[in-house]
Amino acid sequence: MTAKLTLQSTYPLGEGVDMPVLGFGVYKSPTDVTVKSVTTALKTGYRHIDSAQYYENEKEVGDAVRAWCLETHSSRRNVFVTTKIIAPLKTQEETLASLRESVNKINLDGYVDCFLIHTPTSGPEGRKHLWEALRELRSEGKVITIGVSNYGIKHLQELIDAGETPAVNQIELHPWCQQRPIVEFCNKHNIVLQAYCPIVRGKYADDAELVKIAAKHKVDWSQVLLRWSLQKGFVPLPKSDTPSRIASNADIFNFELDDEDMATLDAKDLDPSKICKATRVEADQKRGEAERIPGRLAEEGKKVGAGSERARGRKGRERLHEFADGAHLWCIPLRVGFTAPPLRKSERVSMVFGGSAGTNEAAGRRRAQLELACRAADAPTDNGLQASRNAFRSAEKIEPKRKSDGTVRAALACSLASPASRLHRRGFGWLHLQISAAETTHGV
Repeated sequence: MTAKLTLQSTYPLGEGVDMPVLGFGVYKSPTDVTVKSVTTALKTGYRHIDSAQYYENEKEVGDAVRAWCLETHSSRRNVFVTTKIIAPLKTQEETLASLRESVNKINLDGYVDCFLIHTPTSGPEGRKHLWEALRELRSEGKVITIGVSNYGIKHLQELIDAGETPAVNQIELHPWCQQRPIVEFCNKHNIVLQAYCPIVRGKYADDAELVKIAAKHKVDWSQVLLRWSLQKGFVPLPKSDTPSRIASNADIFNFELDDEDMATLDAKDLDPSKICKATRVEADQKRGEAERIPGRLAEEGKKVGAGSERARGRKGRERLHEFADGAHLWCIPLRVGFTAPPLRKSERVSMVFGGSAGTNEAAGRRRAQLELACRAADAPTDNGLQASRNAFRSAEKIEPKRKSDGTVRAALACSLASPASRLHRRGFGWLHLQISAAETTHGV
């Protein structure tokens, strides 16, 4: 079946909408690059663009699609546009206003094709709140179909039990992260699976068996991974800002992996706890208990106090994101007025997410550096945000002690002053970070 697929092929989602079998992602694309990249993708033949509120480039996606439609005299309906909301706001009306704002930013005939809940980490009530808001948005005609992202089986079953099956579940999928139980569940319930991170950010580009399969078919390693995704029935969402890569990632319809190739790649599946960051969440804990959150939300925390990412330069941004992809982050939600749990003096620490763009200009170095900062005394143990900000200002750098299990553990009191921070909206006052020893030795 997949051998007959083309770049124009689609999967039916119901509601009179079809989703193209290959998408184009814009995660991490700076706003000044997004228009160019999306335009290149559309000219290459992509008809499916995946954005999100968190990516902060919804407007640029809409600008690019609108300009391309005008230039080519194409109908808006020829392009499938997805976006996502990451967390509910305080009230249903505020959440709905946030959804409408996304539609208005994209500004394509007053609607988007698909709107997803970005993560399940807002808890049962938060998920219900978000889903009801999406249903209301659909009733207004501002979105055609709705779905989820990073949902596990219990989260999906929760929606099904409430009376509606999401059309889409977007999760991390590639040979090293196959998430088979979730895939089987989605297939059983006719939920289309979108695969983000389908080429694993190049992490396994030198894998000997992958290279061998690519040579056998005279294609690039990334094309093999995308073809594997297609033949699994997934909708891969490759991302690139390089025109040649954008074209290469779309050129996956003129070859087919044989059974031996597929079996070789299928055998690479790893323990999901080591590779699939975003889906392995425990999202139903009560406020005040440790809650693991996905790397993307974690990255928002890393922006707090760090200033503009753009000031660090591209390599600096990439280094910071590389850290985020490997970190495990837990949140302890504390509202203003809560008292932070008492800590021993050695644990009284705050985190400074610092970075520099050219601290050594002669060498032309650009790097983003995670600095562990600790106060010798007077860690923030009183009310919420102001204490965190005070700790942030007066923090002194220290060399953190590594525990025998090879990790650095620190209670994180981060400043939530940045209005752009979604952690600020969520009301998170304290975070708990675990960094593997391997990451600390790489200069993070």
